[in-house]
Amino acid sequence: MDIYPIFFLLVFFLGSVAALLKDPLWGLVTYVYVYYNIPSSQWWGAQLPDLRWSLISAVVLILSCLLHRDKLSTLPWSKNRPGKWLLVLLILMLVVVPFTPDPSRSWMKIYDFSRYVIIYYLVSKVLADFRRYKIFLGVLLFCTFYLTILAHHYFDGRRLDGVGLPDAGSANMLAGLMVLVIPLYLVLGVTERGWVRWTAFGAIPFVLNTFVMCGSRGAFVGIMIQGSVAILLLHKYVGMKKILACCVIVAVGLLFLMSDQYRDRLLDLKQGIEKDQVAESSAGRWEIWQYGLEMAKDYPFGVGGGGFMALSTKYMPIHLIEHRVGTRASHNTYLLVLVEQGAVGLLIFFGFIWAQFSFLRNARQKIRLFALSNDARKLVFHTYAVQISLAGFWGTAFFADRLYFEAIYLVVGLIPGLFFLANQVSQPEEIS
Repeated sequence: MDIYPIFFLLVFFLGSVAALLKDPLWGLVTYVYVYYNIPSSQWWGAQLPDLRWSLISAVVLILSCLLHRDKLSTLPWSKNRPGKWLLVLLILMLVVVPFTPDPSRSWMKIYDFSRYVIIYYLVSKVLADFRRYKIFLGVLLFCTFYLTILAHHYFDGRRLDGVGLPDAGSANMLAGLMVLVIPLYLVLGVTERGWVRWTAFGAIPFVLNTFVMCGSRGAFVGIMIQGSVAILLLHKYVGMKKILACCVIVAVGLLFLMSDQYRDRLLDLKQGIEKDQVAESSAGRWEIWQYGLEMAKDYPFGVGGGGFMALSTKYMPIHLIEHRVGTRASHNTYLLVLVEQGAVGLLIFFGFIWAQFSFLRNARQKIRLFALSNDARKLVFHTYAVQISLAGFWGTAFFADRLYFEAIYLVVGLIPGLFFLANQVSQPEEIS
């Protein structure tokens, strides 16, 4: 047996034992590690038993939470605004099932989305102090950094497809993940000291390099949104010069790493393409969206999870169908929700996104009621970083399907944790 499956088994076993005997935090980071390294998606996976590793780690995490309830956040679900919108969307998915053209696929999507709701809730409960918050964030970013190493290893000069998470294996999805984590690396570099600071800053060039290798124009829009939001939110708090300096560093890094091919793609967003190349490119989105709007008009109450792809063969001409799978994705998260959950579902989804930003704003307002200690200042920076991260990600979601993407719900789960910590900010010893 190679070293990789041995290491996976060691982390899985030690993390599960620590979760059951000590703290749910270790169950949560084990779950994240399994999500990033699920054996069925790895070249070494055949050397391990074909088990439901993710499900097993989730069960261990739940059992750990039941055994160590005293170590969980006391924030009630009634005050968890993003969580409530997420639960309502899940209920709507169940309601729409009888109207879907492909019930089996819809139930699979509901199963996936149910996992997202559960893991979001567990993240929000486990992050009961600042130490847990930083450990969880550190593990999330470390696992992402490992993906950048794999990306460098497998890159062959073409767009980086096939490297990433189990639910984010395309170049566009992997680029979206890079957009999501860039502000989180930056906030650790700004707020921490010593090896944590330099490790976070040192990882950023690898993240930017992976972003460039993906060649995603939609993700580039996300980074532009992040820069704009950062200037808007932070210029009074940390000074315009520092914000512009960070933006210039990221911009110079991108320009230095960017290939001529990617630069040409960015300079020609409306480039034409032959019909037989549509399936392998991002071109043709506008035409795909038009057919998607026709679906939404014909099914105003939604067609259930997976409905867009099921209907794509009936609505779209053959040149738009991706021949490898025989269907076509929406290439737009909001259009996907509109078609599959209807106009009501889209409103709920917008409510979910709005609740994220309002919850972060409320957390900052709570912190500012007290004198800004060093720990409180760190919390303020983390609320801004998560907000900037999500602003960019939801911008990229306009160009790709990102509803069924577990990493986003892991990051959104940071928000209730930050809100809970904001309530404790008058007692610095509890968050340090």
